[in-house]
Amino acid sequence: MIITAAHTVVLLALAFLLWKRADLAIKKYFWPAWVLKLAAGAALGWIYTYYYRGGDTWEYFQDGVTLAHTARADFFTYLRFLWSGDESFDVWSQLQYQQPRALFFGKVTSLFCLLTHDQYLAVAWYFSMISFCSAWHVTTLISRHWPTARAAAVLALLYWPTVVLWTSGLIKESLAMAALYFLVATSLQVWLRQRLSVLTMGLTVLALWILWSLKYYYLAVFLPVACAALIMRCFLLPRMSSAGAISKVLVWAALFIIPAIVLSQLHPNFYPERFLSVITENYKAFQLLSATNDAAHFPALKPTPGSVLRHSPAALLTGLFRPWIWEAHTFFQVSVAIENMLLAVLIFMSFRHLPTLPVSPHRLLVLSIVVYTLLLCVFLTLSTPNFGTLSRYRVGFLPFLVLLVCAGNVVIARIFRFTQSSK
Repeated sequence: MIITAAHTVVLLALAFLLWKRADLAIKKYFWPAWVLKLAAGAALGWIYTYYYRGGDTWEYFQDGVTLAHTARADFFTYLRFLWSGDESFDVWSQLQYQQPRALFFGKVTSLFCLLTHDQYLAVAWYFSMISFCSAWHVTTLISRHWPTARAAAVLALLYWPTVVLWTSGLIKESLAMAALYFLVATSLQVWLRQRLSVLTMGLTVLALWILWSLKYYYLAVFLPVACAALIMRCFLLPRMSSAGAISKVLVWAALFIIPAIVLSQLHPNFYPERFLSVITENYKAFQLLSATNDAAHFPALKPTPGSVLRHSPAALLTGLFRPWIWEAHTFFQVSVAIENMLLAVLIFMSFRHLPTLPVSPHRLLVLSIVVYTLLLCVFLTLSTPNFGTLSRYRVGFLPFLVLLVCAGNVVIARIFRFTQSSK
């Protein structure tokens, strides 16, 4: 308890330094969001203890503790395991997870176990802090350069319930989303033609490595979208002033396909001959593990392009809005269903901006967010149809979708102005 309290003081000091540098326009939202983030990190442990009766967060922690014990007994062996851990090490058989992505996260967790002397809550709060710092970085950047989206950014990145919960605590999404947020921030800096510091470039490489190691499918969708948008923005659009909208979209699509093809060769699950089979195999595995009313069902799904395309509209609706309120039968599902209803209302309200989209200076950013959301949502839903798991995995696109549909929303803007004016 004393160790956890000491690390709480350290985190509070780091938060204070970050708050001191915060922009005045969003400064008052810092402390509530920070407290909420740490509370969510603690709540995650409680949920996995009493709701799920065990699960990922505790098993990752146990692996971290096991590796930390190895470090204390033989630090050189521990360093060698961090670099090239495999079954040749004695500690291998003691680990809960031996799959590459889970093992990577267990290794990272062990570093924080060493730092905190194996205190779960302190480790969870450090992961929450890392995630919060990255989310705050993106929020600050948007607030400065897109002030009309300021309220949307605060809501989507700092306060949206499932985003806060599933990007907090000792769980892969905390670190993965911290990396993704940083990559988004770097992409926006390039978009704004800002000069990147050596530190930013180094952290960008680190973020790429972390995201690929933890959630490679997030990166496999994000990188082609980001590359296509940035190449269009920085090099091609100034030379395409007379080109029509359809021509520009076709060029964007071509630019998207090139890095997508390259990335498809970097992971076995993305090999063209294997990709669709991976989706259907994962779908079948989740169906076997899930209760009938806890998952979406696509019984005719086959590993063919036509079948995946036919099921994509239903998968999109499922990934965005299910479970419906009448499908929910647990407290957690009811909470997610209510949030989904709110998201549906916000999406419907955002349709009022469609007539002005073709002439909007932000249409390329809008296109990028929409394509990223559609692709990742369909992929995740078809391969992960369990409602609980999907609620967690979809944080890879949800904050950006919420940001998009809330930008320019008059109700959100009025609430933001009210909170700004209140003492």
